[in-house]
Amino acid sequence: MMRYTTFRRSISALAVAALTTSSVQSQPGAQRVNASSQKHARASRIRGQVPRVDGMLDDAAWEQALPITDFVQKIPTEGAAPTVATEVRLLYDNHALYVGDAEGWTAEMRIPLSQLRFNAKAEQHWGLQLTRNVADIAERVQWTLIPVSAAGFSSRFGRLEGIDGVPPARRVELLPYVASDLTYRANESKANPFVDHFGARAGGDLKVGLGPNLTLDATINPDFGQVESDPAIVNLSAFENVFEERRPFFIEGNELLTGRGQSFIGRPTWFYSRRIGGAPHGSAGGDFRDAPTNTTILSAGKVTGRFKSGLSVGALAAVTPREFARTFTLATDSLGRIAVEPPSTFGVLRLQQEFGSRTAFLIWQQSRQDTDGAGRFIKPRDLLDATGATGDHFLVMKVSYLLGAR
Repeated sequence: MMRYTTFRRSISALAVAALTTSSVQSQPGAQRVNASSQKHARASRIRGQVPRVDGMLDDAAWEQALPITDFVQKIPTEGAAPTVATEVRLLYDNHALYVGDAEGWTAEMRIPLSQLRFNAKAEQHWGLQLTRNVADIAERVQWTLIPVSAAGFSSRFGRLEGIDGVPPARRVELLPYVASDLTYRANESKANPFVDHFGARAGGDLKVGLGPNLTLDATINPDFGQVESDPAIVNLSAFENVFEERRPFFIEGNELLTGRGQSFIGRPTWFYSRRIGGAPHGSAGGDFRDAPTNTTILSAGKVTGRFKSGLSVGALAAVTPREFARTFTLATDSLGRIAVEPPSTFGVLRLQQEFGSRTAFLIWQQSRQDTDGAGRFIKPRDLLDATGATGDHFLVMKVSYLLGAR
């Protein structure tokens, strides 16, 4: 929960606390901050009652925390003093880290320690970055300045100290869901036998921490009903549209599968997850059709993380069923059913090992699809953008791998 208030002047701002633990992934080739020049901040253990997260920093606990005030501009004038003063305080207990941002615009955040990966140690040393965007004057300030032209992101963070005596929590989350929908369309034809105003679905998500370094995410019939829609595009070329991934299951830990760090916009994206659960390839005739707009994801799972040795791991597997479209022909008053997408399995594995400033990586992907049920071949979805799938077999298994170093 986060609430905020404004006074004195209208300030549109966003305070972001980026935390990394000892197992965080650093960007390959990124220059690390020299220990002597690295900024340090200290979190204070709460003595007494914990703050009430209501957006008002009037709890007595906040007086125990040391304020962080040495922010600098990143945009528009890199390295200049901020136009608006910012003060951040950090508190913690055995269950959560509390962040408070004051001066005109206030915010309180509670970050459960169960959501952070860290090893059991007497004292924790974590990476920390604080950023504030002031929209009405187009200004961005940072606690640790990361130049626009600099490579790397988390490797340039400051250092958070003072957190001790907190045990790592066993990270297990189960989130089931049941959803329904009601749809009415204008000018519905009474001859259309597929008019159905009601719909329902159920599924769930599971997240399990596999020690301090790895996380297992699994989903059954995931619900993406709250995901922002793609923009409308008129494609007159011979190439497919490439859209940004917006589905939560595929976003978290995605950099471990794609190999794209935050500061490496020009680097190739080898893995394109939008092909999992995409629109069916086949088409159906008839005067009226009831066809799926997207392929159902029956189940999917992924394991992501990074070891202390510098080995980053990203693995994903997904299964989609055979999809059918129903048709109705007025001339013959007949119903039909035709397969528009074969059953498919997808698998992606990416391993990346750091050797000082050099990095070696391996990407392996496999996609398998049957025919559409009538012996017709539908080209398999290839998740690895650098390769293409060919063939006309009744059963196709596509295996690709890519080795590289930088």
